[in-house]
Amino acid sequence: MIWHFTIFIILLIPAVLIGAWRHFCSFLEADNPINIPLLWRSQLARITTLALSFILSFLCAWEIKVAFPGWIGNFFFGAILMFRWQLSGILGAARFKHETKHRSNL
Repeated sequence: MIWHFTIFIILLIPAVLIGAWRHFCSFLEADNPINIPLLWRSQLARITTLALSFILSFLCAWEIKVAFPGWIGNFFFGAILMFRWQLSGILGAARFKHETKHRSNL
């Protein structure tokens, strides 16, 4: 059980960080397309970060599903995916808010 939790944390951290960066870049792009990071302008980078975020999130949720068999595992599988998506969105929005506030103070 402790191994599932350890693997869960190891997979969750990069999934959240990659997802937060994706959200941050999409907020920047919607606000002002000139200010987006150079890497985000590459279609390959967008697809790669999407795939990495999806795969890491899926594996993270799968670890919890395996640790808790039955309906509890199925519930947590969906809840973990939603939690990761929401947390990434919140972190990305916070970073965007910080960046735009910093730009407006210049």
